[in-house]
Formats: sequence, C-alpha cells, structure tokens
Amino acid sequence: VYEKLGFPEAICSIDGIHIHWARCPSKQWAAHKGKEGYPTSVYNVACDHTRRVLHVIDHSHPGARNDKTLARFDSLIVGMYRGELYSTQQFR
Repeated sequence: VYEKLGFPEAICSIDGIHIHWARCPSKQWAAHKGKEGYPTSVYNVACDHTRRVLHVIDHSHPGARNDKTLARFDSLIVGMYRGELYSTQQFR
C-alpha cells in the first residue's frame, strides 16, 4: 500500500492524536489549548496500512505541542533515527 502511494520503504504512519481534556485546570489551559481551540492531551500513535496500532507514545503531552516537538520525545522515532530499531531491516 505504501509503495502505491509513493513511499516504498515506509513501515508505518505516525500522527498526533488529540484527546479533549474537559476538566483542564485553568493554570494549564494555555499549555494544552492548541489549534482545536480547547485543551487537549496529545499522544503520538503509529499504525500500519491495515490500521493496526503498532506504537503509542508512553505518556501524553500538552495539546499545544506540534508534531515535530512530539517526534523528539517518541521512542519509536528516536530509536529508528539512532539505528536502534529496524536497523537490520533491508529496504530497497
């Protein structure tokens, strides 16, 4: 599937999933209010082309953080970057 979409060596898709935090304390409102306009907690989730969840970041982050910031704290992304994960995988 990824090959048909132009990403022949992709192993998963990763995105930040925002979950509404209805009882966010007022002191934390600014840190958790992102583009959604209300406070959220965000988790990075990785899934394969069949929508099977492969990885969820181990803790939530304030909803105002963007995907690039989340990537710096995601053990899956960091592990692949450092060559600790999938380092023996042969890609074309």
